[in-house]
Amino acid sequence: MPGQIDTVFLTNFRPAHRTGLSAFSSAKVLIHEAEREMIRPQLEKMRESVGVESEDAKVISEDLELLESLAEAPDKIATGVDLFPLPGFTPGTCGLLVSLAASTILIAGDGVPTQEHFLAMQVLPDSADFEKAGESMREIYEIADLIVPGHDNIFMNPRTIGI
Repeated sequence: MPGQIDTVFLTNFRPAHRTGLSAFSSAKVLIHEAEREMIRPQLEKMRESVGVESEDAKVISEDLELLESLAEAPDKIATGVDLFPLPGFTPGTCGLLVSLAASTILIAGDGVPTQEHFLAMQVLPDSADFEKAGESMREIYEIADLIVPGHDNIFMNPRTIGI
């Protein structure tokens, strides 16, 4: 039940990662500070360029309102759940590292779009910074045992079986 969810974390502010937020109307929604600070001026510039009275400006203003309503995520979300910055897809893309006794799970968002992308070490073509996105993916390879990608099902890191 969505009403039982008290906290939602956005790995980035792209529309595909926030379209279902209305289902969690009673939840606190968190975002990495770097993502919010990067997005705000972009949206403001877009709104200025389309004209104040246009329909596009209204949509952009709604996005700005939503962005301002999001809380800055603390470094530690909960016991064993920490922010894990993954710059590259956007400058502020951020995952969550879940530390368990014998393994780690990384909720990667678009730091790892799909298992296929991960196996090929391929970042998304619309990444803001390809070099940083690649570095983030290599860091994920080193630290995560299980990976929750942005657009695929959870999978085991091949490193855990020696690949």
